[in-house]
Formats: sequence, structure tokens, C-alpha cells
Amino acid sequence: MFRDIVVPLDGSGLAEQALELADWIAGECDARLHLVRVHVSWPGQYADEDRAPRAGDERYLELLASPRREARQDVRVAVLDGSVALAISDYADRVNADLIVMTTHGRTGNERRRLGSVAAVVAHHAACPVMLVRAGERSTAPFDHIVVAVDGTEQPEAVTSMALQLGMLGHPAFRIVHTLAPAGALELIPAGGGTARPEQTRAEDHVAGIAARLRAAGLRAEVLVTVTESPAHAIGAAARQEGAGLIVLPTRLDAASPTFAPSLAEAVLHQWSSPVLLLKQT
Repeated sequence: MFRDIVVPLDGSGLAEQALELADWIAGECDARLHLVRVHVSWPGQYADEDRAPRAGDERYLELLASPRREARQDVRVAVLDGSVALAISDYADRVNADLIVMTTHGRTGNERRRLGSVAAVVAHHAACPVMLVRAGERSTAPFDHIVVAVDGTEQPEAVTSMALQLGMLGHPAFRIVHTLAPAGALELIPAGGGTARPEQTRAEDHVAGIAARLRAAGLRAEVLVTVTESPAHAIGAAARQEGAGLIVLPTRLDAASPTFAPSLAEAVLHQWSSPVLLLKQT
């Protein structure tokens, strides 16, 4: 289960929208909540080493922490220094965080650059998973349905372990979606009958193994293998069909991978409004 959850904040109501989901997960897991804000200073703007604005950062975090502590929630606050994304990921590593929950727009244009410069960098550098909540959307908690997207390149044990942890949060139903590249799609079932091509067989075995582990733990799990030119569209369609409250994306560090975090996460967030959990793969 999750024990330490980091929530990056910047003083805006948009960033604070991640708090509702983080609060719920922390309550379910009896986890410690870390509210952090990166202090932004401008050389020569303030005397005495920015003490006044830094105190404002601290007051802001304490204002959010106070009612949670009164409700007997374990909350820590920290004002960080440095590059925003790196400061967040470094702090999460230092406290051995199990999860980062943060808000992102998940759209295009300037907001795409914002995703790439903050959330994607955090996901790339932090050792723990990152849960992205799209600004302006209310998350569904508890998660009644969870879509787990795979493509055969991820580590099945890591995916299964995370799914089992998420399964403790309200015992949701899972849909394991395996997307296949369109190359050779017409050969999926040979003309005139026959057996499935090896790629499909491997995909079916892959998702069946994950689903079997979840069912053995008493969780509901269904599978879907689909050929698509757009993994994001297929994942979004599955999420809509299931009414998914969360989408899990195992992501790799290789930018050439179809599950590279920034592009696929952004596209999925554009397709569907539910939070996306980026599960880092090495």
C-alpha cells in the first residue's frame, strides 16, 4: 500500500485540485501526505535572501495542512528550491515516496509544453509512480473501474504489483488492454480461417497472465487485445466503455517506445478525463 504521497502545489486552485484525490488515497492507505511548493525567487527582487516570500510559501502550505492535521491526518510540508520538476522528483526520492499526485492540463499548444516541462520531467526522474489529474475535472473516487494499458514491452510483475495495490482501494474491476501496432494487422486472422498470428497469441497470453494474478487475489479482471494505429484512442475508448476512474500507463524511458510518457499520457488525457497513473519502467 502507499505510505508517503507527495502533492506538488504552486499556490493556484488548479494545482490544489489534486488534493481531493490525494486525500482519499491517503485516507484509504493511512499514508503520510507531503504538501510541497517550489520557491521561485528572482535575483535582486527581495532583500534578506527572499525571506518574506519564502515565509509566504510556508504559510500557504500550513494553511492547507492545518485542517488535515486537525482531522488526524499525517501531513508534512516542505518549501523546495531549484528547478520545479527536479526539485519535486528529488524530494519524492528523498522521502521514499510511493506516489506523486499532481495536476496537469493534458491538452495541446502551450499547455503541452507545460506538461512536457513539469509533469513529464517529474515522471522521468522520480523513482515512484506519478498520478496526473487533469485540471478542471473531478476525479472518481473510489475507483470502480481501472483500465491498465500494456503493449508487451513493460515488466508484467511491476504492472501486476501496482494493480494489486490499486485493487485494495475499493476493490475495483480491471480491464487489461493490450494494444498491437497496425503493421501486419490484416494478418491477424489469415484469410480463409486459421490460427491467430504469433503477435496476437503472445498478447493474449500476456494479458491473461496479468488478469489471472488479479483474479487469484479476488479482484475482477477482463482483457482486451486490439490492433490500432492510435493506442491513446483505443485506451480512451476502453476507458469510456468501462466508465474508468483511473488509467494506468506503464511508461518507458526510451523516447522511441510507444509508451513514452509525455506523448501517450497527453494523448490519453485528451481522450479521457480520468486521472492517469504513470508507472515508470526501467
